[in-house]
Amino acid sequence: MPQAPTQLMQGIEVPVTSINPKQFFRQTRRLNILEKNIGQFAGVGNTDTISMLQTGVLGKLRVQFTGNLIVALPTGTCASTGRWPYDFMRACRFSANGQSNLINCRGWKLKIREMLQRGDLSDRGVTRGIGGASPGTQVNQGTLSLNTEAWGVGQNVTAIAAATYPVELEWVVPIAFDDVTLTGAIFAQTSATDLALAIDWAPISDLFVLTGTATATITGSLNVFATLYTIPQAPTGQIIIPDLSTFHSLIETRYTQVALGDNEVRLAGQGVGKQLLRLYGQVWNGATPIAVPMNDTNFGAVSWKFGGQDIPESWNNGRAHSHVIETIGNSDMCTYQGVFLHDFASENAFRDTVDEAHVVRSDQAAAGLAGAEADARRGVSGPADGQVHIVLYAWPRASVAGNGYVAVPLDDDAVIVVWDLDEPPDLVRVVRGRAGVHARLVGQDVAPDHWACSWICPPSPV
Repeated sequence: MPQAPTQLMQGIEVPVTSINPKQFFRQTRRLNILEKNIGQFAGVGNTDTISMLQTGVLGKLRVQFTGNLIVALPTGTCASTGRWPYDFMRACRFSANGQSNLINCRGWKLKIREMLQRGDLSDRGVTRGIGGASPGTQVNQGTLSLNTEAWGVGQNVTAIAAATYPVELEWVVPIAFDDVTLTGAIFAQTSATDLALAIDWAPISDLFVLTGTATATITGSLNVFATLYTIPQAPTGQIIIPDLSTFHSLIETRYTQVALGDNEVRLAGQGVGKQLLRLYGQVWNGATPIAVPMNDTNFGAVSWKFGGQDIPESWNNGRAHSHVIETIGNSDMCTYQGVFLHDFASENAFRDTVDEAHVVRSDQAAAGLAGAEADARRGVSGPADGQVHIVLYAWPRASVAGNGYVAVPLDDDAVIVVWDLDEPPDLVRVVRGRAGVHARLVGQDVAPDHWACSWICPPSPV
């Protein structure tokens, strides 16, 4: 008897006749379940790892932390940094069926992404302290916070008093690109599926500046909830599933020591059929990190372009760009969180997403950069068969003698590109990479940090 034709979905072979999106959405039921309760989280600077249940179609995860921040001041002082509170989650890493790190980013990037994805979600009216002496200047928008959350202490505030502060935080991990089409959702109900969530917690030094004998201690528990969709059965007993031929990924990469003048960050293409949905990030300033506001003082022209001079959109300064971001995200995330954004998915993803087989650059001009080197700290593996290759160009407007060389590692062992730092820079060698993102920043004492992008990545044909 001939075998029924099959199709490979996310590395799992399923009968072609099982793929029926209309029937699936008609018959499935949405479930919200507790995947894991951890009575005491692993602790600052450590990692909690959670294996996912092999149930249904996985759409998203909610990570909820409930605990206390305990500040003791025998002598000295305690102040929070701009990383507090959401970069307490230093890295959220989700892997599925051998596709390592489909999600790999910090907590602030998850909060930004949630606000961008859901235009009806708003932080307006939620009052939090940001800047100044504790409890901080009270602001009621641009915090990315929900009223049900509790920060304990303000963001980037000084003179925090000795006390025990309740902390309650939530992050949404977007397994699927959206909750309507379930594009990028994971087929979990099979023994062939291996899903894991790893959460790296930041050390105290990332979150607080302590002097003297002051201490800050965080204790608490962790709940991980999953949004799942049941898998219906046809009268024949055959399962019914939607089209799960794609992976959705959200990857963050960090750059430091960016030079005075023009700097280019290059994002290599994933190939034909891979779509760039969003590119967003923050520029962080100083040893005690503070997100640089997106305004016309800090940023000049903001644009992105296809490899040559084709510029689909351009904003003459950061202030103009911030208006667009607030419209898309329903939050003033530029003033306090310093977000920049190129969004191709909010209005019409089918129309606007960018085919990563083409060259893409993003130009931004910012006051406040110093230094003559660009250091790409980490290469990032992409989903499916592709890789994400990040290349950072940097050259000074001030003169720098001689040549400087930068090598960008891929998974810590492969060099992608090397160039010199003459003005203008000369590209010495490109080993891999087709598409790119370009950032131009000028000034003193700023380092760009945590560029993030989101894309859909179908598997290669068999």
